[in-house]
Amino acid sequence: YTLLFAKLVGDTGKVFAFEPDPVHFTILKKNVEINGYKNVILKQKAVTDKNGNIKLYLSEQNLGDHRIYDSYDNRRSIDIECIKLDDYFKDLNIIDSIKMIKIDVQGAEYGVIQGMEYILKNNKNIKMITEFAPSCIKLFGISPEDYINSLTKYGFKIKDLHNEISTDKLLEIYNNGTDILTNLYCYREESNSISIPIQKSISIQPDMVDNAYSSRMHFLLNNAIENKEKIINIGCADCAGFRDLDLDVTNIDIIDCVPPDYKHRSKFQIA
Repeated sequence: YTLLFAKLVGDTGKVFAFEPDPVHFTILKKNVEINGYKNVILKQKAVTDKNGNIKLYLSEQNLGDHRIYDSYDNRRSIDIECIKLDDYFKDLNIIDSIKMIKIDVQGAEYGVIQGMEYILKNNKNIKMITEFAPSCIKLFGISPEDYINSLTKYGFKIKDLHNEISTDKLLEIYNNGTDILTNLYCYREESNSISIPIQKSISIQPDMVDNAYSSRMHFLLNNAIENKEKIINIGCADCAGFRDLDLDVTNIDIIDCVPPDYKHRSKFQIA
């Protein structure tokens, strides 16, 4: 999604992409360079609620499932740097112009929110897209209810990108002991809401690609980014994007960054 964001914001906008894994970061950097984007700032750091050094626990089965917390499944770990968004952006004087934040950090989204309290309090027009995976959120040490409350306490209204349901129903459907997950669109003002195509399906498994979701994501981003300003992409910077999808990518300068040994081999390989 980093490349899609870069195309959407244009030459006058900027995309800040955070990716802590050194292998993924190298591929992401090469993708940006190959496509010639000058409006992307890359940071090889994890985003959470503190600054310093932490562990990144690597998944050998799913290269998009690395985690900054120990899920006690015998993962190998590496040392990485982490940062709070409040601290990263405090000296850049652009907090008011951050338009969209996309978060997909395998259950650690609560930490991201806690590390950007100043941004959320001082930017009233900001929108977010965040993964909601209750099973992973619990492994991070937070209840799914607490994560939803961390969003609503800042005045965000929440839409499930897969079902037109209330927040209470959201918890009932997804917080049921299974591994199903969804993605949430968070916005503040009713006038800033957009119409999102909804598919009546809630099951997204780690070993499949949801074509309809990516189509909706493309639609959402094209409509949400009305002013070409700042976008922050946290986690799964390109790995989740447009691989093995039946989409017209003629005018989307996408080169997929999935490593060649990943189970979903991309038809958009790096040249």
